[in-house]
Amino acid sequence: MSRKVTLLSLMMALAFSVSANAQPTWPQDAWNPKPLAGDLIVPLPCGGALAFRPAETPAPAGALADRPVTLGWSNSDTDYIEYLRQVFVAGGFAGATPDAPARYFIAKYEITVDQYAAIVDGDCTKLPSPAGRLPKTNVAWHEAVAYMARLSTWLIQNAKAALPDGGAAAAFARLPTEDEWEYAARGGAKVSDIEFSAQTFPMPGGTLRYAWFQGSRSSGGVAHPIGQLEPNPLGLFDMLGNVAEWTLEPFRLNKVGRPHGLAGGQTARGGDYQTREQQLRSAWRFEYPAFNQTTGEPFRSARIGLRPVLARLATPSDDKISAVQREFVDESQSHASAAEDPLRLIETLHRQTADPATQNGLTKVETTLRTANREIRDREGLALRRQIETTGHLGRQIIIEMAFQDALVTIASTHEQTVTGEEKVVAEQRRLAETFRDDARDGLRRQAKSLDDAVQIYKKIGTALAGFVRRRPATIASLEALYLKSVMAAAATPDKSRIAEEAKVVEQELQAHATGGILVAATKVATRHILAATKGPPPTTEQIAKDLRAVLDAQPSTPAPPAPAPATPTRR
Repeated sequence: MSRKVTLLSLMMALAFSVSANAQPTWPQDAWNPKPLAGDLIVPLPCGGALAFRPAETPAPAGALADRPVTLGWSNSDTDYIEYLRQVFVAGGFAGATPDAPARYFIAKYEITVDQYAAIVDGDCTKLPSPAGRLPKTNVAWHEAVAYMARLSTWLIQNAKAALPDGGAAAAFARLPTEDEWEYAARGGAKVSDIEFSAQTFPMPGGTLRYAWFQGSRSSGGVAHPIGQLEPNPLGLFDMLGNVAEWTLEPFRLNKVGRPHGLAGGQTARGGDYQTREQQLRSAWRFEYPAFNQTTGEPFRSARIGLRPVLARLATPSDDKISAVQREFVDESQSHASAAEDPLRLIETLHRQTADPATQNGLTKVETTLRTANREIRDREGLALRRQIETTGHLGRQIIIEMAFQDALVTIASTHEQTVTGEEKVVAEQRRLAETFRDDARDGLRRQAKSLDDAVQIYKKIGTALAGFVRRRPATIASLEALYLKSVMAAAATPDKSRIAEEAKVVEQELQAHATGGILVAATKVATRHILAATKGPPPTTEQIAKDLRAVLDAQPSTPAPPAPAPATPTRR
């Protein structure tokens, strides 16, 4: 009997084992129908695989660094569920390059029927299956958590090298938190602040291209296989519609911008194939009971599935814990002087009193002060970040105006040459008219008159161009004045040591949502000017113009179109 058990165990191990470097044997359509650059692929038992996408979280450097974002949606019908709230997100894994922001990984698609069976059932002979690309549904929340546990165990035991580097602790799979889910659904750092705060992520061409929703023109009342529509800006498919997705924490109501104290049932996000198109939104969340209220069985729904994230421990090592402790003290005390530090005063009072009630009161006061200090620091950091961003945008606008001025000068010069050439043509046409007989002479004169009329129009256009050229320096000077004010405002921040790190966050954000090289370059120039203003006189307008002109000159030039050749009169 013991030998049979051992043999069976060996056979099961062989059936489930796969090297981290092995290529999946399932057709790619079964697990990654739309490959994208940057996909993270991890293997599954039975020759399957899972695709993940990185969600970058640009933030200042530090053990306690995280990214403030506003989630939720303001609507009088759903405010008690979805009202706007500020939260903080942070990725647990280092970026792809030393300068890249931290990130977490979220599954590119909803877990499919086959991907679920590969972990839970263990019968590889039936995989992949005809219906295996459909999202797995009818999974209770407890079963979704159990799936993540079994998936993590298998990956750590069989494919650890394929997981992102979690430092001292191995990466593992779990359900996403609500904040992680919504941050990714909105497009994360890949979209602008305005796009991030919209009802849905940007959908060029309309909702029909991105989500399965209620109605015959879309879902037709059923779930659809993964990856058939377009992805959101992070490269994630079916975040809205198709099937809703379980999240990690229990449901809480919204109490005017913060979670209510009562933790209730389980939370699903994103809407499903029965959600109306106009109701689809990144903030959509719904509470479901953990158990069927009639049967007592775990609650399951044909409209709810699951999507994992890869995470790591928040405190993977003693070194990490020490860094967090040091930064916590710095954060909580950063706004108090050595002579007037209320937190130090509270610590002294703690030591001098043995009364439990007094000590309890002091602890509450200390907690309030530390929290207030942290909130002030967060607000100041966000304000500084936006000021740097504003200065960079002004710098970019100055560069654009400079380029426009250069183009106008070129166009005006080319236009002037064209007018001169056309005037010569008119004169030649009139000269020729005098050499022909009367009927031909009249025709040539009429042609000369038409050409002359055109020349007069050209001259008016030239006059307008000259006016634009004259006025442009005043426009640039006005922008330079605004730019200098913005530089001084950023340089006046109370904590000047944060300018460089907040500027780096701004640059990471701009690079993440592909705003363009000119804006990133202009922001770097703005940061130099802001830092210079903290140490001495602010840059002059001449220096501002020179530095921003260098950015313009560094851009790839587009050859100017050749000037049109003047028409050549022909004899008749």
